Amino acid sequence: MSTEQTQITEHSSQMPFPLSRDRTDHPFGSVDEDIVYSANRFATKLGRQYNLNPTRQEQFKVGRLGEYIAATYFQTQVDRTIYPADQGDGGSDFTVHGRDIDVKTCWHGPRELSVDSDTLGNADDYLLAEYSNGIIRLLGIISAGRLRQIGQHSPYDERVHLRPEYLRHLPKKEITPEMIKQEQAGRLRRI
Repeated sequence: MSTEQTQITEHSSQMPFPLSRDRTDHPFGSVDEDIVYSANRFATKLGRQYNLNPTRQEQFKVGRLGEYIAATYFQTQVDRTIYPADQGDGGSDFTVHGRDIDVKTCWHGPRELSVDSDTLGNADDYLLAEYSNGIIRLLGIISAGRLRQIGQHSPYDERVHLRPEYLRHLPKKEITPEMIKQEQAGRLRRI
């Protein structure tokens, strides 16, 4: 069983791992202008289809950057499909060893995992990424079942929240723009 498969299949039964305060021991990646361009094109298409304001489009762009880093970390490809507005992506950004992963990328405000209560469980695992100063760090991962058990269920925004210290830490690995382009070949296109 590969290291990545072990991390995904075993983490749901273990107690939360403490998150290091030192963000440098988390997997991380940087992106170049081609990758940002690709993410921006994806967000623009979504913006046109869903009639989104510029701030919401920026959120989709940053989210796509987090997906590129996470998918490359697990050596798989992101889903490029643009779904109808009433369906969304079903809560999964890519699949690893038969498990659906949903990446949540925070870029301002509280650095915590936040999942819609309605869609909790549509993915098998949730991964929290953090975007700051052009660097994306993968802060940790948790199974949907474990998130349902220990997450804070908010009556105000119908979401489940969890601080990063309760996520399973992923081993450090640097993701370079070249690695992203190689793994996401055919997914990054200038349109």
